[in-house]
Amino acid sequence: MNNKKSFNNKSLNDKEIWTVKKLLNWATNYFAKKNINQPKLSSELLLADVLEFSRMQLYLNFDYVLNKSQLAKLKSHVLKRITNMPIQYILKKAYFRNLKLYVDENVLIPRPETELLVDKALNLIFTNFILNKIRLLNLE
Repeated sequence: MNNKKSFNNKSLNDKEIWTVKKLLNWATNYFAKKNINQPKLSSELLLADVLEFSRMQLYLNFDYVLNKSQLAKLKSHVLKRITNMPIQYILKKAYFRNLKLYVDENVLIPRPETELLVDKALNLIFTNFILNKIRLLNLE
């Protein structure tokens, strides 16, 4: 795998001291060179997952130093991302209508457009129900 070889030869190694700030800069530049969409967002989401931080906490903890297991997990995430694997599949989660859903390669990732469609349908149903334009039949 060519990407893996070039990745391992890059400067991200566990012998160096890697802070949050340094990793965000490195990963953002690395993803940009690999033509990954939204390189900064990708870097933030992957690193936040590894550290179990929010994206805001990353910026509040720039000097936090990652340990070897955290670096290994980040390397794994980065290697998947440079194959253009969606962030949701890497993190095994996606959000839909304020619900956190488990996702993997066997399911489709919920799209924002679907959320808008559901919102409009629910609004239409609720409005018509209130106006007595919808009648329900209980078939028990």
